[in-house]
Amino acid sequence: MGTGPILSPLPTTPRIPSVRAESASTRSASHSRSPTPSRVPMPIGTPPLHSRSPVDTSHSDYSQLRDSSPHHRLSPTIHDEVPAPAPVQALPTGRDQQAKAQAQAQAQAQAQMAAQLAAAQLQVSSGMPFAMPMWRARFSLSLQIQIQTLMAQIMTSPAANPHLLSQLVQLQQLQQLQLQHHHQQQLQQLQAHLAVSAAAMSGSPPAVAGSPQSYGAAAMAQAARPQAADQNRQQASPPQYRPRNASRDELDAWLVTVKSAGFDGATLDDALQFGVAVALTQTGSRFIQAVLPKSSRRAQDTLYDIVLDNLDAVVDNVYGNYVVQKVLEVATKSQISELVAALEPDLLATSKQKFGCRVVQKAIAVAPGHVQRRIVELLAPHFGKLIEHVVGNHVVQRILENVDPKALGPVFDALTGSEVRFACHRTGCRVMQRALSYGQPHAVAHVLRSLLPVIGVLVTDEYGTYVAQHLVTNGPVASATAAVIDHVADRTLELAMHKHGSPVVEKVVVAASPDILDRMVSDILDAVPQLMQDPYGNYVLQKMLDALAPPQKGQLVAAITPHVALLDGMPYGSRIKTRLN
Repeated sequence: MGTGPILSPLPTTPRIPSVRAESASTRSASHSRSPTPSRVPMPIGTPPLHSRSPVDTSHSDYSQLRDSSPHHRLSPTIHDEVPAPAPVQALPTGRDQQAKAQAQAQAQAQAQMAAQLAAAQLQVSSGMPFAMPMWRARFSLSLQIQIQTLMAQIMTSPAANPHLLSQLVQLQQLQQLQLQHHHQQQLQQLQAHLAVSAAAMSGSPPAVAGSPQSYGAAAMAQAARPQAADQNRQQASPPQYRPRNASRDELDAWLVTVKSAGFDGATLDDALQFGVAVALTQTGSRFIQAVLPKSSRRAQDTLYDIVLDNLDAVVDNVYGNYVVQKVLEVATKSQISELVAALEPDLLATSKQKFGCRVVQKAIAVAPGHVQRRIVELLAPHFGKLIEHVVGNHVVQRILENVDPKALGPVFDALTGSEVRFACHRTGCRVMQRALSYGQPHAVAHVLRSLLPVIGVLVTDEYGTYVAQHLVTNGPVASATAAVIDHVADRTLELAMHKHGSPVVEKVVVAASPDILDRMVSDILDAVPQLMQDPYGNYVLQKMLDALAPPQKGQLVAAITPHVALLDGMPYGSRIKTRLN
């Protein structure tokens, strides 16, 4: 037999139940039996799992479910009728006896491969583990720890907690889903290996993906099957495209061809043959982003599987992260939940990565509510550091923008006691603006009680000025906006000539009432020549000439006109002259 990656040691001569032909009465009785219960205990009231969730392969009707599945097309299970290989017919007298012995050896080898495949399927149906990739093993351990912790909380809780029970059900469903997904992938790899081995022995080329030979040994493909099973195979969905071992030169040549054609004529299936490598290139990433929304659901699911199995490689890649974001846009809710769960062990580190944080932001934007709340729960102890992190602050902003305000308590808890420090921080000021816009009224009011007493500090601070401007233009509380405007009106001349204060004055000029504007104009009339020559004050004059009503504008024009000569030779002088006319 050919060599290949056998993922788990298999017995050479396993005992396979139901290999001998069953009688008609026995088969009828087996079809009348009810399905065996799931092997993973689930709480009462567990909702039905997604179509990708585990299926009990021991049920006698599983052959029909298997052949009609849109995601997996499996070979017969150990409970299907698998006749023994037909005996090799006697060769005509006079033929070489060595050829006869070779034919018999080939038939025995094919029968042995059929037995190996049936044993592998028994391994899947019985829940025996295959070797897992490192990321999936970490994820499985994390899930188990979370489930045990929740069960301990439920057992020690004095009263039933619906929230904890719901969380436990979701985690157990996710545990089943990821285990079944891993088993199906490993089984397909084993089937492909057996098919190549059979082709090598028979001297025929390997079967193309999708043919019966590519999903099982040659003996099983040639065995007589019931007519109903044959009809089901004919109606089976198209096969999944699995990556082939294409060389880097082949990938580069394909990328050049696709780019020169402007992405015309190529499909997502063409890209999937190169596996994850194509997503890590600039042209490949752009191609996938362009064609993914228009591709079939099957192709989208296949790309999702590739991304999930290579998550560590693509999440923080300069090109791969865009592919993950696009996959999240077209993914189903259960797929989004599974992908976010795979990110959980390294969620904090990913949130601080230059490209990984973009994937986390997209996941927050498209995830269902319970997944968003889970992300908030995981990051809650670290919000203080994320707010001041040059990359992580974007994740906190996306949480504030997309998560239900009722679930934003941990973010506001991190702000409490450090409102002024965050408001005057390079990245904290951005988070503060989002918090004021999207928080619940009582949470916002609590923040304002700390900010308004120091508004004089904010308007002249390099970063606090942005929070002050936000309160003027997008203030969530009218009284807070009025307080900022009133403070600026009393210090118009001083702030107009301040590097960070002048932008706040400009915002107030646009938002203030006529009474406030009268106060502001009166404060600067005597200092107009000084403002005309000031590198910051001249912008305040320009804004006033644009926004003031005729009576107030007339006063300002009258004060500027006698000093127009001061504007000659100044880079901004022509702008003021234009507004005077």
